[in-house]
Amino acid sequence: MTIVFTDIVDSTLLTVRLGDHAWLDLLRRHNAVIEESTTAHGGRVVETQGDGSMLAFSSARQAVACARSIQRKIATAFADAAVPVRLRIGVHTGDALHEADHFYGTTVHHAARVASSALGGEVLVSNLVHDLVAGEDVDFLESREVELKGFEGSHRLFAVDLSGDG
Repeated sequence: MTIVFTDIVDSTLLTVRLGDHAWLDLLRRHNAVIEESTTAHGGRVVETQGDGSMLAFSSARQAVACARSIQRKIATAFADAAVPVRLRIGVHTGDALHEADHFYGTTVHHAARVASSALGGEVLVSNLVHDLVAGEDVDFLESREVELKGFEGSHRLFAVDLSGDG
């Protein structure tokens, strides 16, 4: 299972600057982009909470394609916004416990930590996802070693090149 987490950068600041009603409108537009892109790439929205979402895919390649699509569509949808709207997205693959409509376990936590390491406007993937998808339609800009809270040692994460056609 490939798990994707998304999160709007500086959402509290955006809420304060925009006001509650404008923030809610922004959030609805954001959620529509997430839902549309996830469905188009064969995944499903597991849950949304506040300004973040958890997505699940049976394919790492589809998950990365979806994450790229989300970043591009958010950039376009909010290009004229008075305040910049940027997402951080993290992707990790592994075994996940599945109960009812939810996923649990180490893979889920790892994916969340990858997302928290991403910069605004970035799709960051774990080393495992990198190895599964690197190739003709997915390029990477850089990699970096990071510590992921709750996980031992350092972990190599890779930033996906969003400029390609894939």
